[in-house]
Amino acid sequence: MRRSRRGRIRHGEKRMKTAFAHLFAAAFALFLAAGNSIAQNTISGTVKYRQTTRYNFATIFDGDAVERVKEYLGGSLRQEVKGAKAIYFTEKAAFYGEDPGAQETIPQRLQGVLARVNYMKPPQSELKRAFYDFEKNERTEQVDFMTRVFLVESEIEGRPWKPTNKMIKIQNHTCMSAELKEGEDSITAWFSPEIPISLGPDRFSGLPGLILAVERNGETVFMATSVDLTPPAEGALSKPEEGKKVTREEFDKIVEEKGKEYRETRGERRDRRR
Repeated sequence: MRRSRRGRIRHGEKRMKTAFAHLFAAAFALFLAAGNSIAQNTISGTVKYRQTTRYNFATIFDGDAVERVKEYLGGSLRQEVKGAKAIYFTEKAAFYGEDPGAQETIPQRLQGVLARVNYMKPPQSELKRAFYDFEKNERTEQVDFMTRVFLVESEIEGRPWKPTNKMIKIQNHTCMSAELKEGEDSITAWFSPEIPISLGPDRFSGLPGLILAVERNGETVFMATSVDLTPPAEGALSKPEEGKKVTREEFDKIVEEKGKEYRETRGERRDRRR
């Protein structure tokens, strides 16, 4: 008996989902197999990343300000800021932070515009560095927020990744992809089961392999520029000590309260101008 067209579509979707599940299961199998060999071949290394932050000032400023900013920046409202990050890891711990030897200088005029943009929006926290203790399943983040430094402590948690059937090579390592939604943004992470550590740049982690690239809405924001699977230099995995210790819940509450204060203050200023 022939299936209806709708039945064939559903059957095809079911087969595709099954294939994706098998693909992801294969990644986990590679992850576990590599993990089981740690006793013989210790997993450790250094991965360096290029970070790209893109700005379209046409969507931030309006009216005459758009043309003034465009002229001030030399004719372009689309700008990029390049940064360099690094992950140092062993099977017991990991450290994520800036790669000081590869930072690019932001042009002075662009710095001025970015300062104005930051003033126009609610205060944002900035992750400076993070330390992961895999044996205790603990993460300590050093975060800048409104001129203050915090040490945000939490458990290492997974994220709701959904596997895809895509595969590419990054720095000679086979990578698979997984996706998730972050607010209105679509995130794609490329991870390699060949490097069996559930970690990645910024706060991206929770996959069966090290994340070597991250895309946001189709644009690359992190890309591995080098992978060195030899033990990191002594002292590279140092836990940050400077800052006020808070839990993740306490820090999120602080950010929420300051954001509320900002919105109320902006509202009062608008009322006074009327």
